[in-house]
Amino acid sequence: MQGSRLRLYRPFLVLLLVQALFIAVAPSLPSSDEVATSAPLAGNFLPSDTEGVFIDPETGQLVTADGTPVSSGGGSAIAGRPGSGSAVPGGAGGSAAGGAAAVATDRSHCKGDRQFDILHANPPCVPKWTGGKENGGATFQGVTKDEIKIVFFGTQPNAAVDAILAPQGLARTEANEQALFAAATEFVNKNYELYGRKIKIVERDDAPCPQTPPNPPPCIEAARRIVAEEKPFMVLWDSGLYPTVFNEFARLGVITLGGWHFSEEYFTDFRPYRYDVFMDGTKSVRMLAEYWCKNLAGKKATHSGARIHNTIGLRDQVRRRLGISVPDVDANLRTARLLSDLVRKCDPGAEPPVIKPYQSNIETATQQADATAAAYIDAGVTTITCLCDPIAPAFSTRSYTKNNYFPEHLLPGIGLLDFDKLGRLYEPSQWTHAFGISHLQVQPRHSDSDASRMWRAAGRSGNPCESCNLPWSYVALAASFIQSAGPDLNPLTVERGVQSSPGIGGWKQTGGNPFVPRVAFAKGDYTAIDDVKEVYWSETAASTIDGNPPSYFNLAGGRRFEEGSLPSGFEQRVPVKPQ
Repeated sequence: MQGSRLRLYRPFLVLLLVQALFIAVAPSLPSSDEVATSAPLAGNFLPSDTEGVFIDPETGQLVTADGTPVSSGGGSAIAGRPGSGSAVPGGAGGSAAGGAAAVATDRSHCKGDRQFDILHANPPCVPKWTGGKENGGATFQGVTKDEIKIVFFGTQPNAAVDAILAPQGLARTEANEQALFAAATEFVNKNYELYGRKIKIVERDDAPCPQTPPNPPPCIEAARRIVAEEKPFMVLWDSGLYPTVFNEFARLGVITLGGWHFSEEYFTDFRPYRYDVFMDGTKSVRMLAEYWCKNLAGKKATHSGARIHNTIGLRDQVRRRLGISVPDVDANLRTARLLSDLVRKCDPGAEPPVIKPYQSNIETATQQADATAAAYIDAGVTTITCLCDPIAPAFSTRSYTKNNYFPEHLLPGIGLLDFDKLGRLYEPSQWTHAFGISHLQVQPRHSDSDASRMWRAAGRSGNPCESCNLPWSYVALAASFIQSAGPDLNPLTVERGVQSSPGIGGWKQTGGNPFVPRVAFAKGDYTAIDDVKEVYWSETAASTIDGNPPSYFNLAGGRRFEEGSLPSGFEQRVPVKPQ
């Protein structure tokens, strides 16, 4: 592992992997990381740990490549090991909602309906396990009667990206990360129900997977090598890059958390191995389209600069036309095309949206941003949404101002563009026209974050590094998955456990708590956050994170909305800014 390297800031249950991907000039071309998803291995079956034998995800039974059932010899159907638990996952000795509850009923440790009351987001309560080490033993790769191995996979940082982030303190060292994982391991092993086992986190940041430019082939080989060496049950990877590498982990039969905002097929096509802490890209753009259709469609671009551009006109004279900036990768392009289709459907009389993919090349970022600005100006785009990483606007907003172009900036909730400290990196005369939806819950002071609460509960003094919040959120989600699965731990019992769990958070469910988003899973939904709030950029509002302006102003006290319930009439809530 590398020592003292800079990392990126990662707030609770939200990810900030800075990709340094920038806006492209020409239409996108297929790349080595742009392939259609496909079900893992044989047909629609999933890999087991037995060569030539697969898992039917509908039944949990072992089958050959042509679907012929295979006798498991009385062991776990998904693991293929004799004596490893129930014949069908989720039966006796299966999920926490089923098997664990059948042999244990003691809930005296619970705090109401929660497992504990230490965090803002505490997991649902399950009964105390009384079976000791009689938990089925080695129920799947990376699982023994005593231990569950989890690998934290790393992406190589980029010095140019870190230099952009440094003024806002968005960095951490390797020592910070190691201390965080040590405390998190202790906390999880003490407070979550792991059915006689303990988690073990192994850091593997030695893979050749650079932030920019992405290089999938050696990263795929590294994924194969690390799985062969470590044989983990789970991989945690806080990355929004490398969809084909995530696909490879699934083909190798490893549950993987990561891949923020990928199109939903990149999760559903690889069930039960793919999850993430953030909302998938498909649902994200459905909610963005809902906001557009209820508030912006068919109307003048009232919240742009007073003059959008000399060739476009004044904001009270020009009907909105949407521009969509998006990474030039299939997992993201699918979401941009869906957004365009939904916007056209609710506003058929408008000019169609302009989709501008961007490539990963930080060395040519400024030139690419200038060319994209010219393309948007030429097309008469009044309103831009960036389905992108949080660094891209640092370049594009400077280019827009240089070209005397002042469009509306519609926040999509994607990529942490809605995080206060990142918004401060963008050109102020542009970002004053930013408004829209935010996936982030209202952010507490770092000392009151879940990472800090966990840190002190694990016996540490003070707080962990400010940038340690996201790694903790991944560990916490993994721990919740293990708890919900029950003692017969395997990918199908994880899937059944999380989909049957009541979840956490939600505006109605918490009585209006703005610090906890709705986090839940269901059939076809393999990503965590399910709701949004409405925000706009304010030059005077004090951030809830550090008490300083500028920041995003949370409308209605940070009230959160689930899909289908977003409000209309934004003109009465979002102020019009001067040029």
